[in-house]
Amino acid sequence: MNPAQLRPLPVIATLLGAGAAIWCTWPPLVHTWMAMADYQHGGLLALFLLVWVYQRASQVPCYTPHASPLAAVLLLGALLAWLVAYRAASSIGQQIMIPPILWLAVWMSCGIVAARLVAAPILCLYFAIPVWEVLLPTLQHLTVGVAETVLGWLGVPVAINGPLVTIPEGTFEIAEGCAGKRYLIVALTVAAVFAGTVRLRPRRALAFLAITAALALVLNWLRVMIVIYAGHLTDMQSYFVAREHLSLGWALFAVLVAIVCLIGWRLAPASPRGVAPPAAEAARAASFPRSGLAATLLLLCLPLAAQLYARYALARPGNPTVLHLPELAGWRGPRVPDPAWAPHCIGASSQTHAAYEGAAGAVQVFVAEYLEQRAGAKLISYENTLTDPAWLQLRAEALDPAGRTAGSAAAAALWMVTPDGQPWIVSYVYQVDRVVTASPVLAQLAYGTLSWGGVRPSRLVAIAAPCPGSCDETQRTLSLFWSTVGERLLR
Repeated sequence: MNPAQLRPLPVIATLLGAGAAIWCTWPPLVHTWMAMADYQHGGLLALFLLVWVYQRASQVPCYTPHASPLAAVLLLGALLAWLVAYRAASSIGQQIMIPPILWLAVWMSCGIVAARLVAAPILCLYFAIPVWEVLLPTLQHLTVGVAETVLGWLGVPVAINGPLVTIPEGTFEIAEGCAGKRYLIVALTVAAVFAGTVRLRPRRALAFLAITAALALVLNWLRVMIVIYAGHLTDMQSYFVAREHLSLGWALFAVLVAIVCLIGWRLAPASPRGVAPPAAEAARAASFPRSGLAATLLLLCLPLAAQLYARYALARPGNPTVLHLPELAGWRGPRVPDPAWAPHCIGASSQTHAAYEGAAGAVQVFVAEYLEQRAGAKLISYENTLTDPAWLQLRAEALDPAGRTAGSAAAAALWMVTPDGQPWIVSYVYQVDRVVTASPVLAQLAYGTLSWGGVRPSRLVAIAAPCPGSCDETQRTLSLFWSTVGERLLR
C-alpha cells in the first residue's frame, strides 16, 4: 500500500478505540439527533467530521513514537470525569466528555502535531451535542429584554412578567422556541462546516463564528419584534399572530444562512493552504506510533473495566421502604394535599405527598427517594416534573436565605403561575447520602462519585404553597418551614 494511504490510520485507530471505550454514550446521542428538532443535523455533521478528520490526519508529517505523560494524565482525568457521569446516569455529562476524550487520546497516541490538526473537527462535535440547552434561560431573558427596549423606542406601552410580554392589544409568551436556540445552533454549525471546507485560519474562523452568533441572535430578535409589532398594529389580527409565524422564521433563517455563506466566502483564503509532505516524510509517517498507541488503548480499557465492575461487583439496594411524612412540631399534619400541585418523579423507589398547616400558613410537601439511580429512574431527569407542564415559570432563584435546612444551602425556588392565573412558589433541595444541595449538577456529581463505593440513597424534597395574596408572605412561610422542620424531611 502507498505510504501516504497509511498516514491517517494511527489517528483513525485511536479515535475508534476511544469511541469504543465509551460505547454506551453513543445510543442516547443518536436518539437525540433523531428526536430533538434542534439537533437533527447531528448525523450529517458527524459524517462530515469523519471526512474532515481523515483529511486532516492525512496531513500529519510524522508521529511521536512515545506516549506523552501529560496527555496520559489529562486523558485519565477525562475518563474519570466520564465515569462520574456514567455512574450518575447523566447522558449529557457523558456526551460533554466525548470531544476531550477523543482529542486527548489522539495526543497521547500520535503526538501533539496530530492532535492540533484534528482539534477543529473534534471540537465541532459540540454543535451536535445538546450542551446548548443551558443557554435557554439566558437567551429567553435577552429576547424579552430586547423586546421591552425596542417596543419602548417605538412608543408601544409594554409590561414584562417573566417570559410574558404584554402590550395593550394582548400578551405574548417568549417561549423556549422563541429564544433563538435553533437559529444559534444551526447557524454556528453551518459556519463551522464552511470554515472547515474553505480552510479558514484559526483567528478568522473564530471571528467568523462570533459574527455568525451575533447575526443569529439579531435575526431571531427581529423575528420576535415583527410578530409583536404586527399584533400591535393590527389589534392581534395579523397573519403572524392569528394563524402562524413559522414561515417568517424559515424565511429569516434562509436569509441568515445566505449571509453566513457570503461572509465565509469573503473571509476565505485566495488559494488553498497546505503542502503535501515530501516522500521521505510520508514514508516515515506511514509507520504506526506503536508504543504510544498501545499505551493509549491500554488506558482506554479503564472505562470498560469500570462498567463491568459497576454491573457485577457493586452492591444492589434492598427493597424500598414506604415513605411516611412525620408529624412536625408547630405544624398540623400530614393531611390530604391540594391536588392542584402534583409533582412526579419517574422511577422513584418511593414517593409521598401531603399538606401541613401552621400559624404562618399552609404548605404542601413532596418527597421522592431513589435507592439506586439508572437510566429512566434518576434524581435529575427531564422527565421528572415539579409542576404540571401547563404551569408557566416566571422566574427561578434561591429562596429567602432564611430558608435553609441545617447546615445546607438555601433551597431553590420557582415562581410559577397556573393556567387559571393562580401564582405558586415551589421550593426544593436534593439530598445524596449526606450531601444536601439545591444544585442539580452538584447532586449528580455527588451521586456519580459516592455511588462507586456502594448504595447511596438520594432524595428530592419539595415544599410549595399558593400565593393567596402577596407572594412575599408565601415566601416567608416557606422559609420558616424549611428553617424549623425542613431537616426532618431529609434522610
